[in-house]
Order: sequence, then C-alpha cells, then structure tokens
Amino acid sequence: MHYQPALLGQASVYFANRTYNLDTQVKISVCLPKLENRGLVRWEDYRVEPIDRAELESRPLPEATFDELGYPFDDEINISTLKKDFIEWIYRNQAITLFKNDALKLVSEPGESREAFEERCKQASQGSSAEAVEKIKQKYAKLKKTIEDKKMREELELERDKDVLKQRRSEEAVKGIETVTKLFKGRKSSLSTSMTKRRLTSTAKAGVKESEEMIKKYEAELADLDKQMQAEIDALQTQSSQSVGTIREVSVPPLKKDIVVELFGLAWMPHYAIKSGDDWIMFAAYK
Repeated sequence: MHYQPALLGQASVYFANRTYNLDTQVKISVCLPKLENRGLVRWEDYRVEPIDRAELESRPLPEATFDELGYPFDDEINISTLKKDFIEWIYRNQAITLFKNDALKLVSEPGESREAFEERCKQASQGSSAEAVEKIKQKYAKLKKTIEDKKMREELELERDKDVLKQRRSEEAVKGIETVTKLFKGRKSSLSTSMTKRRLTSTAKAGVKESEEMIKKYEAELADLDKQMQAEIDALQTQSSQSVGTIREVSVPPLKKDIVVELFGLAWMPHYAIKSGDDWIMFAAYK
C-alpha cells in the first residue's frame, strides 16, 4: 500500500433564523489531493461527501510506503492560511437558499425543491381558501337569517290578511244581497253600513298588497346578499390562485461564529501500487 498526502477539511455549519423558522446544520467537506500552486484555491472544485471521522484510520498498513511532503505541508503557516481561507469561502459562498410565499406565510424546508414547495403552497392555499369560503358563507348566513325571519313573519301576516280580505268580501257580498232584497220589498236599507263593509274590504285588500310588496322586498334583499356572497368568494378564490405563484427566493448566509471546523490538515490517502515496467501505477484504495 502506498500513501499520498492530501489536504482534508470538514466544517459543521449551523443555520439559525427565526424569521424563516430555520434551524439546521450542514457539513461541508473538501479533499485536495494536490496543491501545487500557492494562489487562490477553488474550494468548490474539491467538495466531497461528508467524512465520518470514525472511519479514518490512525495507523498505516504494514510495509506501506509514503510520498514526500511538499506544499502546503512544509510549513504550518500554510495550513493556517488555508484554513482561514476555507472558513472565509464557506462564509461567503455557502448560504442556504429557501423559497418563501409571503401571501401564505410559508417557507420551504432546507433541501426542498421549488416544485415540491409550489405543490405544498397549492395544497395550503386550497385548504385556507376552503376555510375562508366557509367563513364567508357563515357571515352571509347570519345576514340572510335576519331577513328570512322577517320574510317568514310577513308571509304569516299575508295569510292572515288574505283570510281577513276573504271574510270582508264575503260580508260585503252578503250585505249587497240584503240591500237588493230590501229594495225589491220596498224596505229601506242602511247605506252607511254598506259603505263601512266596502271600506273594511278596501283596508283588508291594502293589507294584502302591503304584505306582498314586503315579501318581494325581502326576496330582493336575499338575492342581493347571494350576489354579494358569490362576489366575495370569487374574489377570494382569484386571490388564492394568484398567491400560489408569489414565490421568491431568500438567501440565509451563515454567521462566522456558527462555522465550526471539525478537521483540517494532512491526511494520508491509501493507493494500490502496481508496477508496470519501470513505472508504478496508482489506484485509489478509498471511496
């Protein structure tokens, strides 16, 4: 087994933000097999999967060979400088991107795709819309109940007015027959009594007409309330459908104090060494 030097680094980055209900941790790991230049390091080119420190070996295999150490392991200052640059790179480039729907007051979970968040917003919008529609219906049901009660009382009054009118007409007809009969017999008839019957019939007829007009008025008010209710529901549903699409991206950067470097330094990476003529071919013995 042959070991080659590499720069291994890993940091735990904590993200906490009450505004976006964010409380999560991510690990950022890098492995740099070779660093031949002392210039800018493109850390993103060396990203690797998080490293389980328990899987790292503390001793080499027997009879192993090692490469010579060069930059940056030839000076501790180099490692310290690279570590600071690693932290700075995380601070400036490793923000968490979230999706936010202001209308629905929803924020995506870390790692949640835009498509998944849009679907969640759609379901939330439908649920809240259904609740809001039910509240609108309940509001108008109370308004309609007041008018319906008045209408029902007026309908009862109309039935009574019709009964009175029917009775007055009957009395007026009987009185008319009596008057005609008395005239044929040469007897006097009371004109004032006939006029009274006629006046009572007219009053009863006016009462019926008034009740019918009031019922029509209440029916018109109920129809108007139905139109207002439907207009509110339509406006709400339009607003709900529009709110699903109002999604924006928000970036949450880490604080430097929340960047904790777990390991950073020299790591010996095992390789299988196969001799081919005068040369040696190396194959990585690690994942």
